[in-house]
Amino acid sequence: PVSHTHTHMHAHAHAHAYMPPNHHHDALLWMAPLLSGGGYSSESLGFALGLHNLTRLDGGLMAGVRQFGEPQDESFVEGLPKALIPPLRHLFGAGASQDAASGVVVCHSTPDAWVPSKFEGWDELEPCPPPTAAVSVGRTMFETDSVPREWVERCSRMDEVWVPTHFHAEAFAAAGVPRERLFVIGEPVDTAFFRPGRLKPMRLPPLPPPSTPPLTPTPPPPPPPPPPAQPRAAAERWSRRVSGSRGSCERRWRRQRRRTRPRRWSWRAGSSARSARRRRGGGSRGRPGRLRPLREA
Repeated sequence: PVSHTHTHMHAHAHAHAYMPPNHHHDALLWMAPLLSGGGYSSESLGFALGLHNLTRLDGGLMAGVRQFGEPQDESFVEGLPKALIPPLRHLFGAGASQDAASGVVVCHSTPDAWVPSKFEGWDELEPCPPPTAAVSVGRTMFETDSVPREWVERCSRMDEVWVPTHFHAEAFAAAGVPRERLFVIGEPVDTAFFRPGRLKPMRLPPLPPPSTPPLTPTPPPPPPPPPPAQPRAAAERWSRRVSGSRGSCERRWRRQRRRTRPRRWSWRAGSSARSARRRRGGGSRGRPGRLRPLREA
């Protein structure tokens, strides 16, 4: 059994307040993605089981369900417990009748799937709420402290909006949904599975004493010290040692070049004057003896 009596009492009272005389007062249709898997599917299955149990207790209640909002997932259906198949088959059969959509209709999904739906094809296949509904109820939630603006407009067109907690009611009211249309309906609980009051708490064995002291976080290692400052002479010797043969070879090459390369002279006069001075043995810039005399063969 699922704890769902408060939902039925709330829907029954508001159905009598809203419905005209030519509608079924005890007709309740729950449209949700029951066979799709996910959060909305899990919650709607809990509500569906609660409705099935109430129909067995109250013969005047006509409750049914319809798949809405998302396509059916065959792998999810195959994984359902076998105990859920008979109640769901009965609820889907009751929801297929035309009279099921003439009372209270609960659209259990995100508001963007409600009429007019943002998802192509759902308004022609299964519009929610249907045009024959006497009372349109939206069951939704949003896990933040704000609500999309489009959701506010869609929620305002509903007769009532059911949210799971007071936090959601305050968030929807702050976003602009009329406060008088918001009602807090908690999520269903499977009391056959979750029954903490009927069972004794399990006694756990004491924990063994710790063999080692608890680990404490070790501080990070200190940064390595900077290298010691070296004198300039030591640094130069080290650089020469590292450069090694390159420096010695370069110095040797320069000495050899100074010995073998021809001397460079700068002459200010033309070539004829340069030849005459060379034959006379004169030097550059009019200073004799600067150039060596030419040796005759």
